[in-house]
Amino acid sequence: MGEAGLHAAKVGEGIDAREIIRVVKDEMLPYEKVIFRIGEKLARSIAELDRAWRAVRDHLCDDPVKSREVAALVATARWCYSAAPARNESRGMHQRDDAPFLDPAQVHRLMVGGLDEVWVRPQKVQQKAL
Repeated sequence: MGEAGLHAAKVGEGIDAREIIRVVKDEMLPYEKVIFRIGEKLARSIAELDRAWRAVRDHLCDDPVKSREVAALVATARWCYSAAPARNESRGMHQRDDAPFLDPAQVHRLMVGGLDEVWVRPQKVQQKAL
C-alpha cells in the first residue's frame, strides 16, 4: 500500500474514511454495476474509484489501522474494475452486456497490480492434456 493511509501526501484538509467506504460500496455492491457490465459504466466506476484513491493517498491518515484498511479496500476495488475492461467478453461470473459472447482467444488470466497507476496484463494459462 505504499504510504497511503499512513502519511498524507499533501497538506490540507483531511477526509472522512466513512465517505470513502461509501464510495467503494456504491461502486462494488449494486447489481446493475457489478453483474450487468458495459464499458461505459466500467469507465465511470474506474474514474470514481481513482478519485477515491487520490483522496486516500493525499489526505487520509487519521487512525492508522482504519486508514490502511480503507486504502486496501480502495486498491482492491480499483484492481477489480481495472481488470474488467481488459476482458472484453463474457466468461463465468464476468458478464458484459456489450460483449455477451465467450471469446476463445481470451483463455488467459489477468494479472493486476499497481497503486497510483494500476496495470493489467494477460498471463498465459497452461492447458492440461487429457
